[in-house]
Amino acid sequence: MKKKLRRITDTFDIPSEIAAGFYIELFSDREFVFSGDVKISKLEENSIEIIYNNKVISISGSELKIDYYTSGGIKITGSIEKIEFLQKE
Repeated sequence: MKKKLRRITDTFDIPSEIAAGFYIELFSDREFVFSGDVKISKLEENSIEIIYNNKVISISGSELKIDYYTSGGIKITGSIEKIEFLQKE
């Protein structure tokens, strides 16, 4: 499992400390699904930020909206242009 996790983090440039315990699905550039306990820290039409384990996942694009947000995850749709994994300040 560690070897597979290392390949995933290297391939997608995801910090290894957040790469365990969640699941991300991307459907083209139109849908982002995150399974895990997240909190929304920023909500704008062109930018949504969620917090997971002291990290910020920033989704940028146009006409972004949240289809669902539960204790188990979040689904964001729209025209997704960029996803960034940032250190929480």
